[in-house]
Amino acid sequence: MSEKKRVLLIEDDESYLRATKRLLHALDCEVVTATNFIDGRGRMHDGTYALIISDNKMPIGSEPRPYQTAGIELLAHAALDGRHKGTPLVLYTGDDNARTMDALKHIGAHYLHKPSPDFAKVIGKLLEQKS
Repeated sequence: MSEKKRVLLIEDDESYLRATKRLLHALDCEVVTATNFIDGRGRMHDGTYALIISDNKMPIGSEPRPYQTAGIELLAHAALDGRHKGTPLVLYTGDDNARTMDALKHIGAHYLHKPSPDFAKVIGKLLEQKS
């Protein structure tokens, strides 16, 4: 039996968090979740992951709205952190403006539009690459 891949999922919307977590469990992943920037950054320091997925717009802390920060900042932090070198980073969001796309290219992260009918296929391929 193969070891489950550990995935960090950062998502502040409860319905997307549950749905995405189910999809990742179906791919035989162990899912660690965070619901805001501070929690997500803390979870990044908790260890290594086979994949890090983040929404873009989220609160900084436990206060629920207005959106105060961007998940792209979390992914940039992960890209610079030696523990996560080679870890695929995915921005899973409906936010596809030019500045976000440029930032993704700069840090070497992937973009997946939310919701995506290809989620399992794309994430499965990224997890295979990490093996």
